Amino acid sequence: MLGESDISFNMVVTERSGHAHDLMRDLEVSQWSGVVVVSGDGLIYEVINGLMDRPDWEEAIKMPIGLIPGGTGNALCCSVNYLLDEPFESADQVLHSTFVLCKSVVSGSSYPMDLVSVQTKSSHIFSFLHISWGFISDIDIGSEKYRYLGDARFFVGLVQRLFDLRKYPGHVSYLPVKGVDGRAHTMPNPDSEARRHGPVDALLPPLGQPLPDGWVTVEGDFNLVMALNVPHISTGFNMSPASQLDDGMMFLMYAMNTTRSEMSNISFKASQGRIGEVEQAGTDVIAVHAFRLEPQGDKGLITADGEVIEYGPLQAQVHRSLARVLMWKPVEI
Repeated sequence: MLGESDISFNMVVTERSGHAHDLMRDLEVSQWSGVVVVSGDGLIYEVINGLMDRPDWEEAIKMPIGLIPGGTGNALCCSVNYLLDEPFESADQVLHSTFVLCKSVVSGSSYPMDLVSVQTKSSHIFSFLHISWGFISDIDIGSEKYRYLGDARFFVGLVQRLFDLRKYPGHVSYLPVKGVDGRAHTMPNPDSEARRHGPVDALLPPLGQPLPDGWVTVEGDFNLVMALNVPHISTGFNMSPASQLDDGMMFLMYAMNTTRSEMSNISFKASQGRIGEVEQAGTDVIAVHAFRLEPQGDKGLITADGEVIEYGPLQAQVHRSLARVLMWKPVEI
């Protein structure tokens, strides 16, 4: 299909973990009009962080990223197709995604995408999908050994975690977006404050220092904390249907002190894009500009875009429209 569309390209097969990051960090970006990732979300994570790990990151990250699904999750690819009202859960997922890619290249279309700056004690990374602590991270990493099952591995991991439902004590603090109901299925245009902040994490004090006025803190035993930047977290899991690629905010979801039955209900409704219907004590969904996570204890997993990151306190802020994706303007959801 690429050849029929008269699109020239150079194919590079990655050889090791981190290879795509190094390629993007050292690439002469002025010689290329875009990069196409044929893989899952892990390689996209490397590409984005490689582009951000450059002296000229502000220009490099503008190079649009094309998507052809080749992994088990393919969350960003599904989110793009969902927002474009293209099929995203059929056996022809690769075909439809290639159509989106070719049409975008031929028409010269690309669309902005928010990135989330994530600070830990010893690292600074950029996320495009979600940051997760607890239930979802346990499923994602715990099901790695079932990759041969494709995206069915997540269902197997979910069942396992329901039988071994864990609690993680800690604090979650967040800066809410004014006037936006996180449980709603459609969102108004974000307020102008979300549009003003550049790549400097202006909303975040140094990690470990007190938070300014306007932040909300929740303390307790969490089963799940997740900050979502796009609709899908995997092929069949549209957890945040209200999310847009360039809305300048995340949707922060948490669940505390839930039973197996309650978590099963949360998982079922979340998979159908009905997370706003969950009404139980200790559970909420909030639209946020930024958040801080402070686990108590040293046991657990925190992931960014499905990749394990340093366990411990972290904080994150959305940066609006920092990257670009090869797609046309989404339809109204």
